[in-house]
Amino acid sequence: MIHNKYANDYKLENVLDSKGRTVTKAIYQGPDFCFVKTPEEVRKASLRLAVLAGCAALFLAAGLSFYANTGFSAQYYTSTPFLVCAFPLIFLFLAVYSLFRPREKYTREQKDKTGDRIAKTTFLGMLFSGVNLVGIIVASILKATGVETRPVTMNDVIFIVFSVLLFAAMTLSFGLRKEFVMEEIKN
Repeated sequence: MIHNKYANDYKLENVLDSKGRTVTKAIYQGPDFCFVKTPEEVRKASLRLAVLAGCAALFLAAGLSFYANTGFSAQYYTSTPFLVCAFPLIFLFLAVYSLFRPREKYTREQKDKTGDRIAKTTFLGMLFSGVNLVGIIVASILKATGVETRPVTMNDVIFIVFSVLLFAAMTLSFGLRKEFVMEEIKN
């Protein structure tokens, strides 16, 4: 059976509309949340996060431009994690977008889609880009031992640089997650 975890936060109430008809509306009755930091600190942190997410997207796009032209990106253990980094990055942009529309109070659902999503998506992006770097190390070992015979080209070096920069941007974004902690407002 499908269950909405936010259903208990709402109460159905019958009200009269402007034409005198009875309309059922959902009224939020759950707890309200707000950022622990001041609005100015949250705004500055959201700008930093937007810049880091933009840099990560740029590094991902630039790395993808060398995707088919390098020996390192031809390996599935480097290419798959690099491509999968796009999904957490998309959800990070959605969370950053919601931060640019600040509110005084957030519902539980809004809290999950802003503050909690930042921590989850930056961790996943950092994890996948880290797995990409481990794959690059494995590919380097295979090249050094002679198992992989393709020579290292300048495109390989550029792909490695963009992979390291992507990991750095996602790690710095993960460090910013503490700026977006929310707490329940006591009524």
